[in-house]
Amino acid sequence: MWPPSVEAAGIEALRKSWMDAGLIDVETRELVVQRSHASFDDFWAAARKGPAIAPRMTQLAGGDAGLLKKRLRDRLPTAADGSITYSARANAVRGRKPD
Repeated sequence: MWPPSVEAAGIEALRKSWMDAGLIDVETRELVVQRSHASFDDFWAAARKGPAIAPRMTQLAGGDAGLLKKRLRDRLPTAADGSITYSARANAVRGRKPD
């Protein structure tokens, strides 16, 4: 099995893949969501429980968890009141089997 790639998740690649599989009425769109946290500590508490960071935290050696936390703190957009709001995007595709 091949690992996932950014290219395979692109809108046009998804459309082509589904059409190549024989599906019809294929539609794609970008989904955009925003998440807000009152502070970095709130973000970090939620992230450590989530599927993106939690499984990897146990795999980090020594001070790498602290380094990850620092880099995230430095890079996330923080408002004057300390709150953090960021966007995430995903590509969606749907189609149907021909009758």
